[in-house]
Amino acid sequence: MDTKETLTRGQKVGKILSYVINVVSVIIMLFSVFIVITYLSTKDRGYPVYFGKAYAVVQSDSMAKDLSKRDNFKRGDVICFRVLTDEEKQNLSAGTPGEMDGDVVTFWDNSIAATKVLNTHRIYEIDVREDGVYYSTKGDNNPNEDRDQQGNQIWRSADDIQGVFAGKASGVGNVLMFIQGKTGFAVLIVVPCVLIMIYCAALVIVNLVKYTKQKAILQHEDNVEELREQMKAELLKELEEKRKKEEAEKLAAEEQKEEKPEEPAEEAKEESSNNDNIGE
Repeated sequence: MDTKETLTRGQKVGKILSYVINVVSVIIMLFSVFIVITYLSTKDRGYPVYFGKAYAVVQSDSMAKDLSKRDNFKRGDVICFRVLTDEEKQNLSAGTPGEMDGDVVTFWDNSIAATKVLNTHRIYEIDVREDGVYYSTKGDNNPNEDRDQQGNQIWRSADDIQGVFAGKASGVGNVLMFIQGKTGFAVLIVVPCVLIMIYCAALVIVNLVKYTKQKAILQHEDNVEELREQMKAELLKELEEKRKKEEAEKLAAEEQKEEKPEEPAEEAKEESSNNDNIGE
């Protein structure tokens, strides 16, 4: 009973382990597909776009003035912005101070780093020029509008504007930043992949051993069956030879019985002759 219970528990543990590994494999596969789609969609614009919307991780608290507001967010949040058409980029609003807030837009910014990065601030002023519309932006939590390193106000062309704020997910960006880091990528992607590969290799070896054993058992059963048939044939042959021998002996005995009755007849004839002689 103990052995049976142990086997049952072992089977349950094996099923649970197999289920967990399958779930992890599916998650990694989906994540890999997501990475591929992200890479392909990033090639055209410089950032991934999904069904007309894009997502970015907030790197600073420049828009964290009043987090109760829908379009204010802090470092570590993930924001969603709707990608704008060229026509929509020309018709953004700066709002009216004290009455209506301006649009919160995501744009290419080269004043933060040596290369262009995505930044998200509110439109502060609009300047319509002969060559197009230009926007001045400002972080709600910053004291001044966006300025360059020399302290001059930055005017952004409509082409620099990429999208308008559409929503946020608080704290999710910390997880994404962890995954994008070397440690997070190793812990969440590399290690599970290595473990799954080891599991698959072990599974192949176990199945190969089972197949070899099963093949040996079937071969043994075939040999036993062949030996059984051979012994059966030899036994039938012996029985047939024994039957023929018995029939031959029986036939010989019957022939001997048929020859023996002639001797008493001759003896009776001699005895009759002897009786006649005595009567004379």
